[in-house]
Amino acid sequence: MKVIVNLFGSLLLMMCLSACVKETILIVNSTIVSYSDTGGSQVVSLTANKEWTVESDQSWCKVSPLTGGEVADGRITITCDANPTHDVRTCRVSIICAEIQRYVEVTQAQKNGLQVSQSEYSISNAAQQVIVEIKANVKYYVKIDESCKDWVRHIETKGLSPSIVVLEIDKNDTYDNRVGKVEVWDTSDVLSTTITIKQGQTVGFFISQSDYSISRDSQTLDVEINTNVDFKVDSEEEWINYIETKNLESRRVTFYINENDSKKDRTGTIRFTPIAEGEDIQSITVTQSCAIDLSAKNGPANCYIVSSPGVYSLPSVKGNSKISVGETAEAGVIWEFYYKWAPIQSHELIADVSLLSEGSVRFSTTEPFHNGNALIAVKDKEGNILWSWHIWLYENYDPEATAHIYPNGAGTVMDRDLGALDTDISHVETRGLLYEWGRKDPFFTPILREAPDASYLSSIGDNPKVSVKEALSVNGTSLAYSILHPETFIYSENSPYDWFTTNRSQQDNSLWSASGEKTIYDPCPPGWRVPAGGKEGLWSKAGFSKETFKLYGMDDDDYPVAWPRVFPQQWHDCPGRIFKPVDAWYPAGGWRRHFDGDWGEGWPFGVFWSATTDDIFASALYFISFGDIFPDAVNVRSYGFSVRCCKE
Repeated sequence: MKVIVNLFGSLLLMMCLSACVKETILIVNSTIVSYSDTGGSQVVSLTANKEWTVESDQSWCKVSPLTGGEVADGRITITCDANPTHDVRTCRVSIICAEIQRYVEVTQAQKNGLQVSQSEYSISNAAQQVIVEIKANVKYYVKIDESCKDWVRHIETKGLSPSIVVLEIDKNDTYDNRVGKVEVWDTSDVLSTTITIKQGQTVGFFISQSDYSISRDSQTLDVEINTNVDFKVDSEEEWINYIETKNLESRRVTFYINENDSKKDRTGTIRFTPIAEGEDIQSITVTQSCAIDLSAKNGPANCYIVSSPGVYSLPSVKGNSKISVGETAEAGVIWEFYYKWAPIQSHELIADVSLLSEGSVRFSTTEPFHNGNALIAVKDKEGNILWSWHIWLYENYDPEATAHIYPNGAGTVMDRDLGALDTDISHVETRGLLYEWGRKDPFFTPILREAPDASYLSSIGDNPKVSVKEALSVNGTSLAYSILHPETFIYSENSPYDWFTTNRSQQDNSLWSASGEKTIYDPCPPGWRVPAGGKEGLWSKAGFSKETFKLYGMDDDDYPVAWPRVFPQQWHDCPGRIFKPVDAWYPAGGWRRHFDGDWGEGWPFGVFWSATTDDIFASALYFISFGDIFPDAVNVRSYGFSVRCCKE
């Protein structure tokens, strides 16, 4: 019985104790919480009758406070960091109270993204497609910039993945690179990314000129290159040297060309290699003449001195100007003249005449070389003479070295007549050629005084003659005729006795110039000119008189002495006078008559034109071998007289 009582007591005690233990209470008002990709904080309410704890299973999701006690309206703050990924992410927040555990499911939205696999494309100039991979978690559309809409297009195709954008690019036919912009936007116009298309230009490599003909002189050669790529330059010729510069903008390539001192032209090739795929090597040809440029030292003129055998060139310009003679089609010899003492044929002095590519005239002398005179000319395609030049061939003649300096500052003067072929005063070859006043081209003198018609030893015999009335053109002058017919003497039978015109009011005093610049019709070589005349001119200023201008063949007392002979059985045909202060020989060269162009009684008269005019006349030095001297004489302009050039 006692045992039964104890058991019952224990059971009663246990029931009493059980009635005294509290039931656990944990209530959470929100079990699901959502966040945007930017993150943030939210509060979750809870009720607990015992101590509780909170924990998060993701580091980006933080809770506060982490613990708490019995609470009827407790608060837990859940804070999420910004979501840097382009995926949705989740987290579980656990709230534990005694034996009870509650969960809050946290969901955070992805960060919206719109990316391209490659943002810049550098492509060739060819037509092609550019395929761009798009990485996006939003819907998007393609927008092409206005600046490139004419050569970039978006191709919509259902056959490709929606994550691919296809761009159609046209061929770039221009010689410049071009850049286009293509934008990809999300449909809410919040996100965008840009695709840059850089398309190369059409490779251009153009040489301005493929063939160059240059003079024999050492020089630089500039070659203009139009290109948009770099290039290499080379030549196998030792006489062509590339001068490397840093001036890449202008694309001017410069070469130094050595002098061609040989007797033959030479040709070389320069290659240009563009540094661009698929571009061919291009080349230019340089042909260097062996011809000596007669105008190189003192500029162009109507007369050139050739003092040694060789090949020569001269520019096709009018006289000493830079004015082109016009479009030339051919070049040739008009006449040749030298003291062979028998009629000569063409090309006994000048071997050949031709045109160079740039329009210059090229000629070569014969071998052996002969002292003589020649007239060469260029013609148009109809065969009309455009201009002509006197070639004065005189071996080893340097006018600078033998010139005389006249007294009283009168000037520096050649020691011989223009066109003379000898300086031995016992020889008739000291007589030069004859000129009408104001004309640039010379006329022949006969060899023998006794039979002039039979002694014009030129390739055309005597000069043709024509009346000024027949030579006049529509403007009332014969200037045009004189250029078309440089070999023809224009005579005048009536006042003003001028080859240029029949009308006194139309006479031209500027054809030759006594002061100022040398004119384009002056017949003297480069650096020389027809001297001034009259009372202030060359011979008056120098003091020409019977006392200073002595007769050749007379002693100091004017008594005759023996005349030297030119050829056996033939008396000297060319007397003259010597200007004693400088021993300058002036032969009595005679003249061509103004009224018919025929040879006048040359012996014993000497007449030398000046550039000075006087009314209808022109001034001249006039002397008679056995008589008077007139340093300021005048005469009508259609006479053919000698010329003695002075230094410019």
